[in-house]
Amino acid sequence: MTQQIQRSAEFANDPCTEKTSSPQFPRSILSVSQEEFYGQDSAHQPLKLTIKEGLTEREVELPLDLQGHVFIVGPAGSVDSEKCPNSEYVVKPTGDGWTSAFNGDGMIYRLDFAEGKARLSTRLVKTPCYYADVATHHD
Repeated sequence: MTQQIQRSAEFANDPCTEKTSSPQFPRSILSVSQEEFYGQDSAHQPLKLTIKEGLTEREVELPLDLQGHVFIVGPAGSVDSEKCPNSEYVVKPTGDGWTSAFNGDGMIYRLDFAEGKARLSTRLVKTPCYYADVATHHD
């Protein structure tokens, strides 16, 4: 067992390993939505989240004293990321299993808690590099 762990560690750290081996990233992060929900217009309104009691289908409200915001930043692929079939927004930022998940654009997720409800807003981080990638994507 110890030799197997050591071989796995050596494989993961070897930059010269051929890409024909299994991917280095878990499947759970191999796709992400780039859709933004942030504004007041109907196309981009934040999502109202449904809160359910445990593993049941019964909808409940959050405690009224739960208020505030949580911000999370995560990878969102890039303009070059492969799109998933039948989806305008879902991409595979590291679909080959080798490209770093943190290479590309970032997505900011904001969870808002107020009055027993939760809402989710998302927004791509649009740095000068983002606009340069968009401008040169097809060239």
